[in-house]
Amino acid sequence: MEPKELALIAAKALDDKQGKGIAAIKVTDLTTLADHFVIATGGSVVCRERSVKHLKSSGVLVWIDAPLGDLERRIGGMKGIRARGVAIGRGMTLKDLFEQRLPLYEKAADIRVECGGLDAERCCAKIIQELERYGTGR
Repeated sequence: MEPKELALIAAKALDDKQGKGIAAIKVTDLTTLADHFVIATGGSVVCRERSVKHLKSSGVLVWIDAPLGDLERRIGGMKGIRARGVAIGRGMTLKDLFEQRLPLYEKAADIRVECGGLDAERCCAKIIQELERYGTGR
């Protein structure tokens, strides 16, 4: 199976689980199991500068940007927030959290990929395209 096919499968699985931040890490020199590794973090990883630095030291931080409405649908409102264990302050809404974290995502991301309204396959294709562009410096 080709790496791009595997990436599409991973994106679909992440979308099904409402995966958020993704770090693609090249591990060719570390293991014979794979050339790259994908980490899908929770959204609060950007709240800890140490976590961001650690992820960036090993790979490329890709911000999969989606509009608030898309996130609300995926999460399922406040009931979904509680069920998923989203790190949110007492009395905060998802909109409050979105606005609080937006500048953190902007600061942390090496690449921003706008995936509003896209299915997992199309979003993954955009991520691959941007990673290829990032790798060539274009």
